[in-house]
Amino acid sequence: MNAAEHVAEPWGGPGGPPELPERLLRHLWGELHLALDRLRTTDGAPLTVVRPGRLNGDSGPDYLEATLRFGDGPVRTGAVEIHLRRGDWSAHGHERDRRYNQVLLHAVVWPDGPLAPARRADGIEPPTLILSEYLSAPLRTLLPALLRAESAASRGDLPCAFGMTRVSEGEKIDWIDRLAPERFQSKIDRLRGRLDGLIGAGFDPNRGSTWTQLLYEAVADGLGYSKNREPFTALARRLPLAELRHRSADPDPTERRLRTETVLFGAAGLLPTADDDGYTAALRDRWPLLNSGLVPMAATDWQFFRLRPANFPTVRLAALAALSDRLPTLLADATRALSLPTIRDRATALRSLLTIPAEGGYWATHHRFGGSAHEPAAHLVGRDRADDLILNAVLPTLALGADLHGRLVLAADVAATWLGYPKGDDNETTRRLGRVLFGPRAGAAIRTAGQQQGMIQLDRAFCSPLHCLDCAIGRRVFGALPTAD
Repeated sequence: MNAAEHVAEPWGGPGGPPELPERLLRHLWGELHLALDRLRTTDGAPLTVVRPGRLNGDSGPDYLEATLRFGDGPVRTGAVEIHLRRGDWSAHGHERDRRYNQVLLHAVVWPDGPLAPARRADGIEPPTLILSEYLSAPLRTLLPALLRAESAASRGDLPCAFGMTRVSEGEKIDWIDRLAPERFQSKIDRLRGRLDGLIGAGFDPNRGSTWTQLLYEAVADGLGYSKNREPFTALARRLPLAELRHRSADPDPTERRLRTETVLFGAAGLLPTADDDGYTAALRDRWPLLNSGLVPMAATDWQFFRLRPANFPTVRLAALAALSDRLPTLLADATRALSLPTIRDRATALRSLLTIPAEGGYWATHHRFGGSAHEPAAHLVGRDRADDLILNAVLPTLALGADLHGRLVLAADVAATWLGYPKGDDNETTRRLGRVLFGPRAGAAIRTAGQQQGMIQLDRAFCSPLHCLDCAIGRRVFGALPTAD
């Protein structure tokens, strides 16, 4: 469809023009989504746009410092005011506001409304342009660009933020509750894909060791946070749990833990080349006895920059070493925890399986090898990180196993626990969405970790890709668009 055909294209569908907001449609002018070679004002004068101007972030006309030519007249510089309909000029009181005396052009989206011209406070009547008659493409096609422009103009805020009062808190919560199971299923599906990879590598899906390896990789992924997720996952795959435990085997728990840390740090390529202290010397003494056939990763694979010291990969690897002793029975222990009557009881029991006290060891007072000692930390894996591992590793692994083995009751218990799990600390995404959706009531409106996960799904599936009209909240804010031909 060419630009000329847009003039005759009906906007309506049922109910007339789509009720998109002015702050979104103003970008039709600012981004010049117009057939620029054909523009004419309502009095028939050709319009040449040299520059559309800059968006005004303050009160007054929408665009300032626009450069325009009407017909064969001189090039002029001034303001452009955007409205949905012609009558909005007087409805907004611009004829009494001297700030609008700089307006050269009144650009309106829809051709309906009073035919009376706009009049400035100084008595001059700027010409009017009907934007909908000159669109460069159907509005539905242009909408993603308009949303991107509004997101940029809002400094990264959501394009729908202005219209949250159009959507009740109950409607927002209902939509988040619908998205939470999708988020859970995406975690299960990701593990399903990895299980297929393990089976392809020779692991037997009917053996518990296969499921323990799957959990081990998921836990390693969770300990890696965003910056070290890839190297943690790579380490867990090149050093399977069964091999790690075989290399570290010793009847004495203290020696077994020391050997496990030796193998993990050595395989990660993070074992120091010099003996900085007694702990480092103990690891280096054991490494030649335990490293047969292991090819260490490069130390440069690991990121320390712009991480909180407590999240350094050295500290997280020490946590993985401590957890490795619990992993072989963790799925069975977690299954028993799910038999408890309330979700809060289940959460308490599950946390006890993942929480690792620091117990005064080297990593209680150090963040990296050779670093200066700090005040002792209480945990290697505290409550918040335990919750993350439960929600992202343990429960999705149990859900996948329950599904593949037809354990319907267990599957229901896992899903109910995941959805109703006690709310944890907000991350950047949930804080931002909570502020936009609920304002100061965000803390009270979002009650469970499942709802926090639903907000993350909302961001990833709809907000970040700007799929606003596919979102139940976005549809309520922006209204329905006609279907493009």
